[in-house]
Amino acid sequence: MKKNILIIGASSGIGNSIVEKTKKDYNIYVANRTSANLNLKEVTYISFDATKDVLDDLLIPDIIHGLIYCPGSINLKPFKMLQIEAIRQDMEINFFSMVNVISSIIPKMTEKASILM
Repeated sequence: MKKNILIIGASSGIGNSIVEKTKKDYNIYVANRTSANLNLKEVTYISFDATKDVLDDLLIPDIIHGLIYCPGSINLKPFKMLQIEAIRQDMEINFFSMVNVISSIIPKMTEKASILM
């Protein structure tokens, strides 16, 4: 039986590479804003914006063996040049959205489930 892996943010970059490397060995559920760059015959796509949406309980499997959270941002500026709003936006996607995702799916995660951020 294949294990169920939920990947948040996999339309490009690291998330998309993880999908490509794992889709043959696992049931992959991808939650992103877009289905671009995904072969929808090989993964289950869920329309989802980590900064705005709550994962629909009915669209994800009853048992999740792993969560991979890939959305993120970083402002590469000297601290004295950063605006507080830019820091808030980074924290929203990098931390608060991740906490919301984990909180919403933790009841479905197995005891030995892994979380990768």
